[in-house]
Amino acid sequence: MSLVKCPKCTRQGFTWYAGDDQARPTNWRCHYCGYSATEDESKEALCPSCGVKTFGLLTDEAETYRHCHRCSLIQVNNT
Repeated sequence: MSLVKCPKCTRQGFTWYAGDDQARPTNWRCHYCGYSATEDESKEALCPSCGVKTFGLLTDEAETYRHCHRCSLIQVNNT
Protein backbone atom coordinates (compact mmCIF):
# COMPACT_ATOMS: atom_id res chain seq x y z
CA MET A 1 0.00 0.00 0.00
CA SER A 2 1.18 3.48 -0.76
CA LEU A 3 0.34 6.74 0.92
CA VAL A 4 -1.35 9.53 -1.05
CA LYS A 5 -2.34 13.08 -0.12
CA CYS A 6 -5.33 13.27 2.18
CA PRO A 7 -8.24 15.21 0.63
CA LYS A 8 -8.85 16.98 3.98
CA CYS A 9 -5.46 17.82 5.52
CA THR A 10 -3.38 17.40 2.29
CA ARG A 11 -0.61 15.52 4.12
CA GLN A 12 0.85 12.35 2.61
CA GLY A 13 -0.93 10.01 5.03
CA PHE A 14 -4.04 8.73 3.22
CA THR A 15 -4.02 4.96 2.70
CA TRP A 16 -6.52 2.22 1.96
CA TYR A 17 -7.44 -1.03 3.61
CA ALA A 18 -9.96 -3.69 2.69
CA GLY A 19 -11.56 -6.59 4.48
CA ASP A 20 -11.69 -10.17 3.25
CA ASP A 21 -14.92 -9.58 1.31
CA GLN A 22 -13.89 -8.00 -2.01
CA ALA A 23 -17.49 -6.92 -2.71
CA ARG A 24 -17.24 -4.26 0.01
CA PRO A 25 -16.09 -0.74 -0.74
CA THR A 26 -12.46 0.14 -0.10
CA ASN A 27 -11.87 2.03 3.14
CA TRP A 28 -9.50 5.01 3.25
CA ARG A 29 -8.06 6.65 6.37
CA CYS A 30 -5.54 9.42 7.02
CA HIS A 31 -2.84 8.62 9.57
CA TYR A 32 -2.45 12.31 10.42
CA CYS A 33 -5.92 13.84 10.77
CA GLY A 34 -8.04 10.69 11.15
CA TYR A 35 -10.27 11.50 8.15
CA SER A 36 -11.94 8.42 6.67
CA ALA A 37 -13.98 7.67 3.57
CA THR A 38 -15.08 4.71 1.49
CA GLU A 39 -14.45 4.25 -2.23
CA ASP A 40 -16.58 2.47 -4.81
CA GLU A 41 -13.81 1.17 -7.07
CA SER A 42 -16.30 0.10 -9.74
CA LYS A 43 -16.87 3.81 -10.43
CA GLU A 44 -13.22 4.78 -10.81
CA ALA A 45 -12.69 7.12 -13.79
CA LEU A 46 -10.02 8.94 -15.75
CA CYS A 47 -8.86 12.07 -13.98
CA PRO A 48 -9.54 15.17 -16.09
CA SER A 49 -6.33 16.75 -14.78
CA CYS A 50 -3.66 14.03 -15.10
CA GLY A 51 -5.46 11.59 -17.43
CA VAL A 52 -4.83 8.49 -15.29
CA LYS A 53 -7.60 6.13 -14.14
CA THR A 54 -7.13 7.01 -10.47
CA PHE A 55 -10.16 9.31 -10.04
CA GLY A 56 -12.02 7.53 -7.25
CA LEU A 57 -15.55 8.10 -6.01
CA LEU A 58 -15.24 8.68 -2.25
CA THR A 59 -18.02 8.99 0.30
CA ASP A 60 -17.70 10.28 3.84
CA GLU A 61 -20.24 11.32 6.47
CA ALA A 62 -20.95 14.64 4.73
CA GLU A 63 -20.62 14.16 0.98
CA THR A 64 -19.70 12.11 -2.07
CA TYR A 65 -16.94 13.45 -4.29
CA ARG A 66 -14.19 12.45 -6.70
CA HIS A 67 -10.55 12.45 -5.63
CA CYS A 68 -7.55 11.64 -7.80
CA HIS A 69 -5.11 9.46 -5.88
CA ARG A 70 -2.32 10.57 -8.22
CA CYS A 71 -2.59 14.38 -8.57
CA SER A 72 -5.03 15.06 -5.68
CA LEU A 73 -7.68 16.82 -7.80
CA ILE A 74 -11.03 16.99 -5.97
CA GLN A 75 -14.43 17.42 -7.62
CA VAL A 76 -17.43 17.69 -5.31
CA ASN A 77 -20.94 16.68 -6.48
CA ASN A 78 -19.63 14.98 -9.61
CA THR A 79 -20.54 11.33 -9.55
